[in-house]
Amino acid sequence: MNEKISREQIVFFSLKAGLEAANILLKYYDALKSYEIELKSDGSPVTIADNESDGKIRELLAPSGIYIISEETEVSEERLSQELVWLVDPLDGTKEFIKKNGEFSVNIALIRNTRPYFGLIIAPAKGLICYGFADDKPLFGTIKTEEFMGIEVDQILSLCKPIQSSLQKRNEVTKIGSRSHADPKEQDLINCWLPNKTIESSIQVGSALKFITMAFGTADIYLRTTPTMEWDTAAGHALLLGCGGNIFDLNSKRPLVYNKTNLLNPGFVALRDADFQSL
Repeated sequence: MNEKISREQIVFFSLKAGLEAANILLKYYDALKSYEIELKSDGSPVTIADNESDGKIRELLAPSGIYIISEETEVSEERLSQELVWLVDPLDGTKEFIKKNGEFSVNIALIRNTRPYFGLIIAPAKGLICYGFADDKPLFGTIKTEEFMGIEVDQILSLCKPIQSSLQKRNEVTKIGSRSHADPKEQDLINCWLPNKTIESSIQVGSALKFITMAFGTADIYLRTTPTMEWDTAAGHALLLGCGGNIFDLNSKRPLVYNKTNLLNPGFVALRDADFQSL
């Protein structure tokens, strides 16, 4: 199975993998031991939950025949010649996972010709599931944390409904940011992007939950100058596209692209309305 994969198959593969990964994360969430946490070469933490989730996602996505790029697995140059690639973060928000504040997620995206095509974000401790294609409204559902174990894909398909968010134009906007990666220069940059708007309020949320919040229209802008990788934003980018939003390179003001030679993202601004000048 390869580029001829159907939309239904994309949803099935990603949901199956995401749900299994969510169960692994919940298994370790309340019982994580200090010796199950290590530091990567860049100083960021990685846990046994990251690695087990990664292995299960790779196992369940493999039958799709599509190359898999994951945070916890080395990649080869073969990926650069692929029209379709999976982009996976098996545990987005590892710091939040360790802090036990519930703001972590499983992110699975499908990239087609460097552009987000599909995205799935599951936040099991919050009971949230959001998925969809870049050309249609994302679907959203809630499920009790204890019910993740044993739930089937068909049940999720019945549970999730299209997000009903509106893109009302307003002068006062809400920004959203990271709990663990704040940058004091971000406010000045926001003013450059939205010079005629007033920041009414600010929200801090960990991991890819920021993108779900934006998809609902609860937040308007998320600006990030500190380092992120493609797997941090790809799933959320697809969801934003489906809602009429986008993520732009801070310097070029062009939409972010994926499966680059260097998987590091540039600084970016995510907007719930892609027509940022009239937000």
